[in-house]
Amino acid sequence: MFRKVLIADDYDSNNQPVAQLLLKKLNVNNVSDALYCDDALLKFKKALQDDSPFELLITDLSFLEDYRERKLTTGLELIDAVRKLQPKVKVIVFAGEKRPSKIKQIIASHSIDAYVPKGRSALKDLEKAIISINKEGTYFPHELEHNLKNEQLLILENYDKDILKHIACGGTKEEVSAIFKTKKISPCSVSSIEKRLQKLYLSFNAKNTTHLIFIAQKEGLI
Repeated sequence: MFRKVLIADDYDSNNQPVAQLLLKKLNVNNVSDALYCDDALLKFKKALQDDSPFELLITDLSFLEDYRERKLTTGLELIDAVRKLQPKVKVIVFAGEKRPSKIKQIIASHSIDAYVPKGRSALKDLEKAIISINKEGTYFPHELEHNLKNEQLLILENYDKDILKHIACGGTKEEVSAIFKTKKISPCSVSSIEKRLQKLYLSFNAKNTTHLIFIAQKEGLI
């Protein structure tokens, strides 16, 4: 079983049941928690310096804003930052997000080992997830795994997401092209962006750009 685990969740009331599960039921010796992503990353850095790295990260996705200035604001940003320090660290996302399209996007883009939606049977599922990935497996609750196999669930590439995010903020295709040129994102021509949008219209069965943005936002893809 894992020896050292960190839980990242902005509600202490969420952290405590998970910590008790790890300490008392799964006999994990060392369990830490963090209410902020920045603090979680600092603890990962300190553990590495002490030659006692964390073996598992359990993180929420959303962290509410408050008075404190933050560099890392989401669980996905935390996962990316931790993986730069420890590429092979195991990661469980334990979150309220239940949209299959969004979850499939997260799994594809961040290579997480398990996803457990918060809910009535969440702690039981989390226990199964921890046991499974400790044995080098993965874990997704049965209903979620069934939904994820739906071939109609689409995954956006970063290039697609960049286009849609800029257009959703009011940018024209010409303005997006100019931004891509500045950032050296390729392909950056207006015609390339138009072709990509046409492909997305077909993939999402969208009537126009406004409809496409609506669908992508509704599914949590941008």
